[in-house]
Amino acid sequence: MSTNSTKARDLFPEAAAPAGQTLRGLPYVALDPQWLLESEAFNSQVDGLAAAAVRMLFTAWTNTPAGSLPCDYRGLARAAGLPEAVLVDHYDTLLAGWELREGRMCHIGMTALAVRLGQRYGDALQE
Repeated sequence: MSTNSTKARDLFPEAAAPAGQTLRGLPYVALDPQWLLESEAFNSQVDGLAAAAVRMLFTAWTNTPAGSLPCDYRGLARAAGLPEAVLVDHYDTLLAGWELREGRMCHIGMTALAVRLGQRYGDALQE
């Protein structure tokens, strides 16, 4: 787990972005490089897992609530751009740094960031 993820967990132990929160109003996707550099999937030698890790983060950024993905294999496979069987085979690697919260898979660092941005900018983050 990354240092940033650990810090996020310490600061926001059960933080989940509010149900309707979106970050689509930002003109960019704020990805902490450490989320990728310390990601098991990003550093994997298995073809396609690094790209899948990036796709999952991009998809989570644009989902509502922000920082989350559906928790079923089909939805996760779609977000990762992988066949469902490949996702199942590499589930633990791909989902390292993610937690199940309120029925969704939430990226620990991104969810904490989404909560902070929501508190600071509120409705300005909506589309």
